[in-house]
Amino acid sequence: MMTRSLRARSYLPLFAAGAMTLSVSGCRSTPGSSASNDDLSLPPGAGARPTVAPSPPPKPLEKDVYKKIGKPFVRTVRGQGKLKVVLGDMNGDGKVTDADTKAAMDLAVEKGRPTPKQLAAGDLNNDGQISVTEATAIDLAIKKRTAGSR
Repeated sequence: MMTRSLRARSYLPLFAAGAMTLSVSGCRSTPGSSASNDDLSLPPGAGARPTVAPSPPPKPLEKDVYKKIGKPFVRTVRGQGKLKVVLGDMNGDGKVTDADTKAAMDLAVEKGRPTPKQLAAGDLNNDGQISVTEATAIDLAIKKRTAGSR
């Protein structure tokens, strides 16, 4: 079957970060879907033009979230019950470090699925997902702590 290919490379950084979705002929492709990173195949004769729309913004973070990062916290995760985690500790070593920022960013751009403990530790606004905003908040909390300890 022959297909036409639409290059989406210019939108790829925003698409991969979940900042936008791509819609073609009423079919939606979202980050993490089976569509390739380079192109989106359209059936022959498909005359529809793709439309790019921004994704809804993530739920805002609480103002004092930076104070909570790095402290023990009990979260209730659907299907798992109550989990005790260190907020922001994505790798479960009990400390919040740059490795946790990288893990949160990888999960935010959907390079894998978070475990229940990772979701409990990294979902700072309690919306059921880990976003780039939350990964950035973990990074900023680390930077604030290291700047304050000098």
